[in-house]
Amino acid sequence: MSYTIEWEQQLFLITFCGTATADELTSAVQEIQENPFYKLAKYTLVDFLSVEQVDANVLNIVKHADGYKKVASEAPNRKVAIVADQPDIVRLAKLYKWEMVGQQWQAEVFETLDEARNWIAEDSL
Repeated sequence: MSYTIEWEQQLFLITFCGTATADELTSAVQEIQENPFYKLAKYTLVDFLSVEQVDANVLNIVKHADGYKKVASEAPNRKVAIVADQPDIVRLAKLYKWEMVGQQWQAEVFETLDEARNWIAEDSL
């Protein structure tokens, strides 16, 4: 497993490292959905800064977004901040963001954790 999940106040932090696979993206989402804090969470921060490569393609990302769309009604108005600095990972993250447009969840892509945390903090002001 090349990821960790941490619970912070109202936020799940998923940190990937090494190679992140499509199966691991799905597993991380399932772990969060099974977590007792799932319905309390308002934010998910996904950190890809330590990832060397993502073993996923456009179809995987679209399917991943579709899975989130299905559960969005159970936990509406969540913000998903994705942090990535490698061009290939940023492209996939932006695809996910565009797949989520018009849904009950808001997604945004950032280059640093500080930018992502500031975006999340704007919501709690």
